[in-house]
Amino acid sequence: MVRTYNVEITGIAPLLHHRFTGEKTRGTGKEYVPAEEAKKALYLNKEDIPYLPANHLEGCMINAAKNFKFKGRKTYMDFFKAAILVEPREIPFKKPENPLEYVIDEQPVVINRARVLAWRPRWDEWQFEFKIICLQPDRISDKTLKDILEYGGMFVGIGDFRPKFGRFEFTKFDVVED
Repeated sequence: MVRTYNVEITGIAPLLHHRFTGEKTRGTGKEYVPAEEAKKALYLNKEDIPYLPANHLEGCMINAAKNFKFKGRKTYMDFFKAAILVEPREIPFKKPENPLEYVIDEQPVVINRARVLAWRPRWDEWQFEFKIICLQPDRISDKTLKDILEYGGMFVGIGDFRPKFGRFEFTKFDVVED
C-alpha cells in the first residue's frame, strides 16, 4: 500500500540556490560578474525557469529523520531513504510568481582555504507545492511524517547555507484518499 500527501511549504527564512556546475574552482586574477555568477547557481528547467530539486526536500527529511527514534537505537532515517519520494522531481515555484526576479546574495565562502566572495540567487519570500509519496505507511505514520517534515523545516532547511537559510513551515499537509 502507498500513501500520498499534498504538501505546501512557505519559507520562514530566505532561500539560496547553489547548483553544482562541475566547473573548475576559481582561479586567481579572473574578474567575476555577480549577476553571471548568480545565474550559474540557478537550477533551471528546460524552459530556463528556476525550480527546486526534489532531492533537496528528500535530503531535508532524511536528515531530520535521524532525530526520531523508531525502535531501540534505530532511527527513521533508513526508512525515509527507502520509502519517501517527492514528486515532481523539478518542483516549480508557487511564489514568487516570477522566480527569475531574485536578489543577488553576496556571501564570503572558503574555497581551497581562501576566503572569497560568492554570489547566489536569493528569494526572501518563497513557496512550493508538491506531493510526498510514502511507500511504507505501515511503518511511517501520518503524524511521524508530519513531525519529521516540521522538524526539517525548522532545523535542517533546504538549499545553500542552511539552516540559516532555507527554513520553512508547511501551510498544507493533506492525505490524498486512495
